[in-house]
Parts: sequence; structure tokens; C-alpha cells
Amino acid sequence: MIEIGGGYGYLTRDFLDRNNTLQATMLDVSPCLLQKQRYLLEDHEVNYRQADIMDVDGRELQPFDLAILNENLGDLPTMVNIHRDVFVSRLHDLDQPLQRVRQMFDQYALGLPESELFNLNIGALNVLEKLCHAGIPFIFISEHSCEAEVHEPLRRWIQIQSPGNPERIRLRGHDEYTIRFSYLERIARTFQYKTFRGPLADFIAFDFTDKVRYMMHLESFMKDEHEIIRYFIEDRYPYEYLILMKSI
Repeated sequence: MIEIGGGYGYLTRDFLDRNNTLQATMLDVSPCLLQKQRYLLEDHEVNYRQADIMDVDGRELQPFDLAILNENLGDLPTMVNIHRDVFVSRLHDLDQPLQRVRQMFDQYALGLPESELFNLNIGALNVLEKLCHAGIPFIFISEHSCEAEVHEPLRRWIQIQSPGNPERIRLRGHDEYTIRFSYLERIARTFQYKTFRGPLADFIAFDFTDKVRYMMHLESFMKDEHEIIRYFIEDRYPYEYLILMKSI
């Protein structure tokens, strides 16, 4: 397995604690985080590599059976305020980045954006294309989605915004963008992967009791407990996962 952008290494540690026969590689652009991963995983035999996944040759990924990108696709490059004219202009009139946009939409039949100006998670699309080209049998992705939905009967209790266009998230020291998961699905299916997609709430179940219903209806909070529980429940729905399984 390879975890790309593994943060402090907790997820890989959980995998190795459950199956110590796994051969794990951590790939990260940050030397600081790689050092933290080494400290956390010091009891396990793990390979470490400092590199930007955008620059890694896809052939180097072919030996892996599982690739994990957990809540980091939003950090990859995003093109913003692309005009829909990109789809009607002559290809040779476009600069190289916009030619790449046209290529991605044509090659994977992504479907035209709804708005005149749109943002595109070009880094996320390029990385997923690279992983699929490598033929890695299993790929797990999770990130803040711009297309997340809450299905009935919880929709009346949990409301989230899903504009469909990747949105900017301002963080300390850098910005992220939410991900349009439907485009990732299109790419995966073109490479003959089966896809399974849903909210992270699928993995963290809870009982929707009368107490929870009461907290979800509150306009203001009298107790910190109520605020913490409500935000914990709500935050599980804007984040989606996408599991890819290579069809045989």
C-alpha cells in the first residue's frame, strides 16, 4: 500500500496494527510530516519517500495494490474562473493549461459546467488519472465535496451547501478547494474501475434519537455538548469518499 500525503501517519498505523504483513510506503511532499510519520510508525517497517505526487512517474506506482489519498486532494492545484468559451475556442488558440482542460473534458466526457465561469480541480484529476494509468487495483479517496448530499429522511435535520462548483476554503497559510467527485468517477470508469461513493457518515454511524433531533433543531446552544455533537454530525456529510476497484 502507499499513502499519499499521510499527515501524521495515523491511518497507515491503523492498517499496520491490523495487518503487520502489509508493506507500506509513505509519500509526502513535506519533510516535517515525514519525520512525524517516522516517529509514529517507528515500530513498523515502512518505506518513506519525499516527493510531490504531481511529479512522480506513474510507472513507479504500478507495484502497489492499494493507494490512499485521505483528505488531501483539495490541496492540489485548482484552476479558477475558467470561462466556458474554452469549449468553443479553437484548440490552438488556447494556452497550454486551457488545452489540458479541453483534453480532460473531451477524453472523459465530463459534461459542460453549468455556470459561465467555473473552477476545475485539475491537480486532483491529473493525479487520479496517473493512479488509474498505473493500474493500482484499489484506490481510496476522501475529501470535502462540492456535490455532497444528505438523503432522506435526514435531509430535514441536516442541511449542507453543495454548489457543484469547487469552492475556495481559506486556511492558515494556504487555501484548499472542495472537490467535484463526479468528475473523478468519470475518469475511474473510463479506466474500467468500479466505483463506490458516499458521505463519510457511512463509516461513522449514530442513533438519531430524540435528543439528537432536539440538538439539530436548536438555533442557539445552551450547552457546549449540544454544539459539539451537532457540528460533529453535520461535518460528516460534506466529506465524501470514493472507492475504486479495478474490474477484471
